[in-house]
Amino acid sequence: MIKIDYKRYSLKNGLDLIIHSDKTAPTTAVSLQYKVGSSSDGEKSGMAHLFEHMMFQGSMNVDKGEHIQLIQTAGGSVNASTNCDRTEYHAKAPSDYLELLLYLESDRMGFFLPALTQEKLDNQIGVIKNERLERYDNVPYGLAYERLIKMVYGAGHPYSRPVIGYMNDIEAINIDDVRKFFANYYNPANASLVIAGNVDYERGRELVEKYFGEFEGFPVERPVTKPSKIKHEKFEYEDKVGLERIYLAWKTKKYDTKTDSELSMLSGLLTGNKNSRLTKKLVHDLELAQSVSAYNMSQIYDGMFIISATAKENKDTSEIRKYIFEEIEKIKNGGIGENELNRDKNMAKTGIIFGLQDIQNIAYTMNEYILYEGEPDYFQKNLDLFNLVTPNELANICKKYLNDEFIELVIKPVKEN
Repeated sequence: MIKIDYKRYSLKNGLDLIIHSDKTAPTTAVSLQYKVGSSSDGEKSGMAHLFEHMMFQGSMNVDKGEHIQLIQTAGGSVNASTNCDRTEYHAKAPSDYLELLLYLESDRMGFFLPALTQEKLDNQIGVIKNERLERYDNVPYGLAYERLIKMVYGAGHPYSRPVIGYMNDIEAINIDDVRKFFANYYNPANASLVIAGNVDYERGRELVEKYFGEFEGFPVERPVTKPSKIKHEKFEYEDKVGLERIYLAWKTKKYDTKTDSELSMLSGLLTGNKNSRLTKKLVHDLELAQSVSAYNMSQIYDGMFIISATAKENKDTSEIRKYIFEEIEKIKNGGIGENELNRDKNMAKTGIIFGLQDIQNIAYTMNEYILYEGEPDYFQKNLDLFNLVTPNELANICKKYLNDEFIELVIKPVKEN
């Protein structure tokens, strides 16, 4: 039985505070999550991701570069990430440095704008433009996901644009956009703060009150979504790639615990390890594919299930596609063995349990649970959900979502003249 002891507090300004005390841990981790991601970008894509960078450019009392330097000098680590639904900042250090971690986070929550300059903005726009070129525009298959989300979700949907943003939008962001975005979303009522590790509950609460209690909190406007459907469409394009690749994408639904667990189990059944169905058949037995993957993305406003496969040299994706749908039909018709399912259940559960070995991951996961489940200690319930999945339920979830309405995207090598 997994139980993560914690206490939860709500500051008067709306900040959601969760403290998990583990006196055996040599370090303490902090995870500050703002409920703002690319779904809230507005007219210019890439705004939320830009802030992942800008928040390390200094605040009123912390010079540019000092935030990271102070934590690393203390023997700690620090990073951040952005997705469609949230932006999360995290740091870990020896427990004596908890106050430093909280001070640094509070200074940028409360005093980021006074230190904002055009020079800092220009610098980070340049960094992000390079990141986009290196990770998307100039990488084989780098624009495939960007094309998929636009096709699956449709223009105007909050998930239809890439988290990093389009190049023309990134270049068009100005300092007034940054000020407005920060004022709209970076406030304590739109944030949850998790402290995990060697920390006393009362001491942790007092420090958070000290450093965050003075800031004003207010409600935040959420994206508006409209129900949408897709129909089967196939798209092909040539790119500077060496091997042909196919993507199959289905629209699923916004996050709910049970469905997400079942779809995650389905992806594991298909490509979770070397003995999973598609990996074994396409990569090892038939040697048609160099790689194959399946994954589920259930988020606050919508969801998507993707299967992709890269063909081996001198192979095309049409035969790969045939075998993918053969395996899907077998699952729909109840062809799932208990041993096969138990193997994938154990793999899914092992991932959760191994994550508990790192205090930073515990803090991060508790914050993710707050966003999607509303409660920090969802570890055991998550395990239980995997235990409850049956072959019949997987067959039904496959029938429901991996249906005839999907987007098919094929990327082919550029033909030589």
